[in-house]
Amino acid sequence: MEPSYSEVVVTGHAHGAFSYLQGFLEGRGLDPGRIFEAEHEGFACQPLRERIRDLLGPSHATLHLLVPADLIPRVREGIDQAAERGEPMALKDVRPLTGARFSYAFTAFSRPDGERLQALLAPLGDGLALSPESGVEVTIEPEATGAEAYAPLHEYEARGKGTVSGQVPAVIQCYRRLRKEELIRLEPLELEPV
Repeated sequence: MEPSYSEVVVTGHAHGAFSYLQGFLEGRGLDPGRIFEAEHEGFACQPLRERIRDLLGPSHATLHLLVPADLIPRVREGIDQAAERGEPMALKDVRPLTGARFSYAFTAFSRPDGERLQALLAPLGDGLALSPESGVEVTIEPEATGAEAYAPLHEYEARGKGTVSGQVPAVIQCYRRLRKEELIRLEPLELEPV
């Protein structure tokens, strides 16, 4: 997969750097919704030294932004303009990505829940793929009755697990959709570097 997004590491005000860059892009007629704040979306990408530095200097933060390749020059321009005006903002690193991924698992004890969860994962859409080991195992025990959570045997049980991978914006949209489902356990999003 050709790198279409990059992880752009920026230091700046804890609450204003991302908003500033979004406004900068929008002011130039570009879509600010194409950049994402990685940690806000569910990526665990900040190393321990950055977390400690952010705790000791709470007014400044290290941001990990996910930026499409065509917007990187504009983001650089925005950071440079902020720095020229005396704002404490700096570009630290740009790391090309091939995509992103996350793992999920679920257990459902009722047929409607099991079918609903399977339907959520069936049509993943363009730019997404399930890993080969992804799947759902359905067990039906006619002698058991009901969907009681603490029963030793359930009439219906669906267990699913797998990994979704693909293009950064598509993976983020899928993760957002699945995050709303209380029966699905999601692992943190992971970046796939070049």
